[in-house]
Amino acid sequence: MLTHRRNRPPPPARVSQASFRRHPAGPVPSGADEVPAGAETDHRDMNTDLARWQFAFTSVNHFLFVPVTIGLAFLTALLQTA
Repeated sequence: MLTHRRNRPPPPARVSQASFRRHPAGPVPSGADEVPAGAETDHRDMNTDLARWQFAFTSVNHFLFVPVTIGLAFLTALLQTA
């Protein structure tokens, strides 16, 4: 059911992104427990990089092998009918 704008509750307060720092467990307000040196590696970034490499590899393979396969099929059909 649609309600009139005046009857809606106010939106939740937004927290400034500057007050948060990257943390493996998610956003943590600055001044919270400090992360030891060397532990700031975020696995989400590593997973994103891996996904991008996988997409690049798949794209290159499709870019190369689909035309080669179509060309070989055409060549095979041409040579079989000759």
